[in-house]
Amino acid sequence: APVELPPMVTASRTYRCKDGSLVYVDFFSNNTAAYKTKKEEVGVPLTAPEAGKPYVAEGYSISGDGPQVDIAAPGKPSQSCKA
Repeated sequence: APVELPPMVTASRTYRCKDGSLVYVDFFSNNTAAYKTKKEEVGVPLTAPEAGKPYVAEGYSISGDGPQVDIAAPGKPSQSCKA
């Protein structure tokens, strides 16, 4: 059977959020992202239903994929974060 290659990383960004925390996000070519609080983590997978829509997973949300995004995580309100 043909082998399907994994998605490519289109961007890896480190964001400083309004509360002073650091968040690491890897964006992939298949409308998915990995949210990490430590650079060496695998991360929480998030999916955007289509290009341009927020990446979401239970309790998580990332709006955008550029140098400024809004990120929400379990137990934390949505906040602005800059790369």
